Amino acid sequence: MRDRHWDQLAQDVGVDLHPERTDLTLAKAVGELKLMDHLDVITKVCDIASKEFSIESSLHKMMGEWEGVELGLVEYRDTGTHVVRVEEAVSQMLDDQIVMAQAMGFSPYKKPFEEEITAWDKQLGLVSEILEEWMALQRSWMYLEPIFSSEDIQQQLPLEGKRFSNVDRMWRKAMAAAVKSPGVLVACSSKKMLDNFIEGNKMLESVQKSLSEYLESKREIFSRFYFLSNDELLQILSQTKNPLAVQPHLKKCFEAIASIKFQDDLEITHMISAEKEEVKFDQSMYPRGAVENWLCEVESCMRGAIHGSIKQSLEDYMCRDRNEWVKLWPGMTVLAVSSTYWTQEVEAAFEGNSMEEYMGKLNGQLLGLTDLVRGKLTGIERKTLGALIVVDVHARDVTAGLLKDKVTNASAFEWVSQLRYYWEDDNMRVKMVSANLAYGYEYLGNSARLVITPLTDRCYMTCTQSLHY
Repeated sequence: MRDRHWDQLAQDVGVDLHPERTDLTLAKAVGELKLMDHLDVITKVCDIASKEFSIESSLHKMMGEWEGVELGLVEYRDTGTHVVRVEEAVSQMLDDQIVMAQAMGFSPYKKPFEEEITAWDKQLGLVSEILEEWMALQRSWMYLEPIFSSEDIQQQLPLEGKRFSNVDRMWRKAMAAAVKSPGVLVACSSKKMLDNFIEGNKMLESVQKSLSEYLESKREIFSRFYFLSNDELLQILSQTKNPLAVQPHLKKCFEAIASIKFQDDLEITHMISAEKEEVKFDQSMYPRGAVENWLCEVESCMRGAIHGSIKQSLEDYMCRDRNEWVKLWPGMTVLAVSSTYWTQEVEAAFEGNSMEEYMGKLNGQLLGLTDLVRGKLTGIERKTLGALIVVDVHARDVTAGLLKDKVTNASAFEWVSQLRYYWEDDNMRVKMVSANLAYGYEYLGNSARLVITPLTDRCYMTCTQSLHY
């Protein structure tokens, strides 16, 4: 019971009942003053006092729970600043108290504490908003800090680098203040801090958008960057002065290229598969300029190397024993050239009506490879032979099916429905039914680009061959 309740009783009953009176006894209250006749009034005032006391106690209890509650501050790497860790229990307590304060605001017994409840509700709301913006800013800052700590990125994105620096200074100032006063209610009591965090989040959102557009521009130049995540691409772009930084990411950029070989002077001379098969470039190159540009040159060198290898291997095939030939060329070259000669020889057999004789030749080639596999081979040679045997078995089975069906014309559907390889117009062309794809090169000065030309609107093709490149 507070003085306001005693005053209310005195007004309703007509008797001064304040506890300070020394002449008031129970006998006098019941007998002389007849307070029992006013029992309903007294009960009502006491009930109101009880409800108000419950609100007052809960409010003071909530305030007391925040004593000693501090932000979890830990040093962040070697940045010279800290980051915040808000425990789940703190977040849960904040959410619960916000709900309780709002419930008190709707209570019919709130009037004596209305201002206090309103102030406490606003303070809890401010703490919640600040922590929410703080955590959002921290996530963005932690993501961008290592990016813009790179001089290469700052040089390429000067405006975004300046914006990040402004937010970074504000962040460090806020963290330094939090370290000095880590109490949650103290550290999150400034409306100005909330405004700073909101503005910082807007700036970092703008920086991230510009960063995404920047990465997209790099991917448009070198499309294989689409196979890399933003973080992986940024690892490359933040080390443009170190060409070797691309090595860990080449496996994702190229289907079967594990790395490229750099000489001591950074000259790029070979491409290397995951199986450690090396293919030398026809023309070596140096990584000069932007990384996306010289990687385009590397890609051209790769294509040029395979193109030259296939072209030379086609000539060498006719000059050597096949079992010797398969060990001299890269795996992809062996499979492509072997398939090309199979296509040529099948069509020659159609013209010469010598399909049975050609079946004997295919069986002999398979026996030759079987004998070769039993001998001493390097790991790369064994992988190449394994793939070639699969292709040769398929070729023999297809040929046997043509012989069984008595196919004698190269335009028969049974033949044109097969995947066939042709060397035409200095290109390796792959045909199947009405699909005709040319894999070749147009040489433009010192650069080369892959030409893939579908000659029909519809192209359905399945290739089950496993190639090294």
